[in-house]
Amino acid sequence: MSDTPETDAQADKIFGNHSCATVLADFARKLERERNEARHEIEGWKNKWNIAVEMAARAENERDEARYESDAQARLLGMSAEREESLRGKLFLAERELAKIKEAAKSVVEIWETPPWKIDATPSKAITQLRDAICQED
Repeated sequence: MSDTPETDAQADKIFGNHSCATVLADFARKLERERNEARHEIEGWKNKWNIAVEMAARAENERDEARYESDAQARLLGMSAEREESLRGKLFLAERELAKIKEAAKSVVEIWETPPWKIDATPSKAITQLRDAICQED
């Protein structure tokens, strides 16, 4: 069985005195439009993925800087245990938010790498999950 049944159904088997498979220009244009739409959609997903990766990297950097700064400040100021615990709590929350962002980004990647006919989740659900994870306010 062919992997292009729609094209095969449209193909003319004989062209003049020559045996040559051809398709109507309208059918070829339809396929070209669909290919162009798919390429455009892929570009959109690439851009969204790059943004998600960038945001996760920024969050990791901010977390690391906060951890370093809180440790340094605690040592320099002889900070009370309560204040240090408060800062560590904030750090813990930041790490949880980062984990949510990473999980949402994994969903985007999973949809990106799954052939369209096998996708269980909708792309909009993954984008909503990613948006919710990165837009949470304290």
